[in-house]
Amino acid sequence: MNTPNPDGLSPEALREELRKAQQALEELEEERLLTLGQTGVHIGAQELHRLTSSFARDEARLRARIQELAALLEGHR
Repeated sequence: MNTPNPDGLSPEALREELRKAQQALEELEEERLLTLGQTGVHIGAQELHRLTSSFARDEARLRARIQELAALLEGHR
């Protein structure tokens, strides 16, 4: 049984959106490693807190979108 798709996307479009969201998550994780993993650059405590919060917020948003898209694809099977 097909679950209604609130995004109105075909299964192919859902797969493409899922791929894009997964790629964005990978890029975010790489950016976080490059930014916060630098040992030779001083980042102040306030900036570190801002960056950490921003990365966490973006990561949570992307993971939720990936879950949503995966569930929508499951509904098409």
